[in-house]
Amino acid sequence: MESDRELILEDAASIRVAMRRIVRSTSEATERLDERIENQTLDGPTEAKELREVLEHVQALSLEVSEELDAYQQRHARWGTFRALLTGDGTRRVELARA
Repeated sequence: MESDRELILEDAASIRVAMRRIVRSTSEATERLDERIENQTLDGPTEAKELREVLEHVQALSLEVSEELDAYQQRHARWGTFRALLTGDGTRRVELARA
């Protein structure tokens, strides 16, 4: 069974991935819109449909992230917080400080 520390790290990594997916989706949609604006090839219904699909995708991802964030926050509340410590030799050590 995984330790609580590993679960907290897993939660954080999962949240990071989902946030990057949101950024990527919106960035790609914005780039396509920029290209159409620059090329003056706008077609209102096409952009509206594509942007609505992206917004719906982002909304679904946002709900997913929100649920993961709730789990992360609850786990942190139960087990404490991570803190990074600099050791005497200049390396970093991460440890879980129990609440």
